[in-house]
Amino acid sequence: MVIGITGGICCGKTTVLSVLKKLNFKVFNVDDISHDLLNKDEVKEEIKEKISKDVFCDNNIDRKKLASLIFSDEKKRKALNKIMHKRIIACMIDIISKQKEGLTFIEVPLLYELNLEKYFDEIILIYVSRKEQIKRIMKRDCTTEIKAKDMLLSQIDIEEKKKLSKYVIENTHSIESLEKDIKEMVERIKNECN
Repeated sequence: MVIGITGGICCGKTTVLSVLKKLNFKVFNVDDISHDLLNKDEVKEEIKEKISKDVFCDNNIDRKKLASLIFSDEKKRKALNKIMHKRIIACMIDIISKQKEGLTFIEVPLLYELNLEKYFDEIILIYVSRKEQIKRIMKRDCTTEIKAKDMLLSQIDIEEKKKLSKYVIENTHSIESLEKDIKEMVERIKNECN
């Protein structure tokens, strides 16, 4: 069974994935796929051509510069999405096709935005309120509230994602509490799907 892990920016998806890994489940992260793709020459060339040469340092993409650019320029963000999404999805589908037994979890931040639900047996949403997301983004990125809100505009609102999700884990407590919630959710999914 392949389970998608999704949520908004700074909801704790990666933390949940690390807990699942600690519990000895197979885990994959679409962001890792994306980072690998950003090192490929053909992707670098497309980014230079269609987005900007200014996001490079010694022929490597400076991901912070790239993020800053795409979150402030919707046209550039769409161009990057066009370059990256088809490649990321192809890699994700390849990973899914190789999963034959047990539970596998794949973190996909834009799962609903890209209509990828059909590839997963089940989906778990990692949830915190929009207010908490903004607070976490500001702290993580040392940025302003306005910039944090701009970042959130690139995704479906977390409350809408919550309405779409059968399984939701609220990530507002301690790591111990989160680990307990994850274990209970995995058991619930196993029981409901058997």
